[in-house]
Amino acid sequence: MTDHSEGDRPTSARSSRSNQPSDFVLNWFAIFYFWDFIVAQATEGKPDWKTVSRFLLSPETLCKRWAKADELVGVRFKCGRGGTTRYVMLDIDITSLYHPYKDVQAFRKLLEVMESLGLCRSLTIRSSYSEGLHVYFPIPEPVPCFKLAVAVANAVQDAGFRVKDGQLEIFPNVKFPRSLYKAHRLPLQQGSYVLDKNLQPVHDSIELLVNSWHEAESQQDLELLKQAIAVAKARTFNASGDAAEWRERLEATLRNGWTSEGQTNRILKESCIYARVFQGKDWDEVESWAVATLPSLPGYQQFCNHKRNIKRRVKDWVTTNRRSNRYHPYESLPKEPKTPLAPPNHVRSSDALQRIKDAIAQITEQFGSLPEKVRDRQSLICKTAQCSASTLRKYLELWHPDFLGEEYVTDQPTGVSAILEQHFANAEPDVSELPAQAEYVTDESKGVSAIVDDGSDLQGSNEKLLSQAVTDPPLLSVNRQLGLHSSFNIAQPLLQEVSNCRERTRREKPIETVCNQTFERKQATEDLSSYRAIAVHSIVKRRSDNALFKVKQINSNGTAWLKWLNQYVLLVDICLPLIEIELHESNRVT
Repeated sequence: MTDHSEGDRPTSARSSRSNQPSDFVLNWFAIFYFWDFIVAQATEGKPDWKTVSRFLLSPETLCKRWAKADELVGVRFKCGRGGTTRYVMLDIDITSLYHPYKDVQAFRKLLEVMESLGLCRSLTIRSSYSEGLHVYFPIPEPVPCFKLAVAVANAVQDAGFRVKDGQLEIFPNVKFPRSLYKAHRLPLQQGSYVLDKNLQPVHDSIELLVNSWHEAESQQDLELLKQAIAVAKARTFNASGDAAEWRERLEATLRNGWTSEGQTNRILKESCIYARVFQGKDWDEVESWAVATLPSLPGYQQFCNHKRNIKRRVKDWVTTNRRSNRYHPYESLPKEPKTPLAPPNHVRSSDALQRIKDAIAQITEQFGSLPEKVRDRQSLICKTAQCSASTLRKYLELWHPDFLGEEYVTDQPTGVSAILEQHFANAEPDVSELPAQAEYVTDESKGVSAIVDDGSDLQGSNEKLLSQAVTDPPLLSVNRQLGLHSSFNIAQPLLQEVSNCRERTRREKPIETVCNQTFERKQATEDLSSYRAIAVHSIVKRRSDNALFKVKQINSNGTAWLKWLNQYVLLVDICLPLIEIELHESNRVT
């Protein structure tokens, strides 16, 4: 196969990528799944892929990312119930035993196996400059992802093919429960071309690809495929032979190490299993042992292509298998109880997360964007996803404007000042109780106003009045209720009048007055003065036992919703009065 540089492509598609894509092309991009996509910088070497889970794409944004010359983008498949796909893809690396350069008969036999499932037409695409092959089998209507993966995997394995990284990979893949499907890059990006029957590059035009895609869809045997999917059953892993034979096989892997590329996943997995099962290590010890042992195995420096991220890959494997609790030390297997590392409702949590993602995608597609107000946004997502608000708040990074970096309209004031404002917002002022001859002196240049009466010591210049004014932002009563557009400052003489009003109310029936409201608000502000610094996302401690929490929400009734900072406490959020908590010294999450 002849490699083509950027300047001599068979058919240039740059002009079509720079223009506005047609609806015909956008409808094709709509068949992909828009959550948990992958991105990487475009390079002729091995890309450093990263998963993006904070937000979802749309057909338009996916098409724009695909068209960028300096970026690569890839997609996954939808997990959980209702996860469907419109295609299946086989990935065959250039070093694979099944690549037509190595064995053209094996490649043709592989296509015959797919045809026996009803997938009679395919599109062969060179994946990148590495000259690996991505063989797509379009499907005319959606079919279940996992069932399709099982049917294809069983068929190719029964025909003698080995499904493993670097040799033959199937997308969607047969995955573990509650894990993501593998991701693959989209076709016709850097170094990618559509190939003809002789495996020669012919074009990289997205319009021509979509035309060929729909033509292949129309020629598939959908009924035969549905029959194969209906009878497909996932095969569980069982080690053949007794424990001694299994151990010998794992130890042989450690002795031999790497003998070629594409073996990292298998060697990493078998090394961790050996440490867990036959050395009896706990999961933390398995991770540290594997990180220290793998670089010392034969062939690591020469053939391992994941040296830069080997620690992360070991950590991911240990995390996944720790959660499933699949492997146990061999001697203690009958006695070791299952470690409760996951909450008992982990399955429902996974389903709720998927429903929330689907709801966000549905709202975005229907209305163009999520509502601006946080409360409206939360209510609409909860209604669409059929979940509670407390469940939705566990995934703030998916929808809350603070995590998405959006400008938004606040639903209501927050903090202690807002509590006071909301408490007194509906109070009606009784002007009859104002001091006689009272006047308002306002200095608009400084945004300050004061209330004075003829008997006070504040008669004189505005500067003198302003210098004696009492500044207290939470006190919102008199100036706002009487329509003054200035800062919320109340002059000192009013406090004396407030005191007189309170003396009268001890002997008479209490009356709602401006003076009483002002005093009560001043008193509430003084009582809560030590809690003004408490805000959303701050770190606080409970006075009774010094337990640490993170503030998630401050309520208008003087309470706050708190999240435990102790990772071993498997409890839901709790609500405590502000008087029972205080700001922690560190005031940050570690």
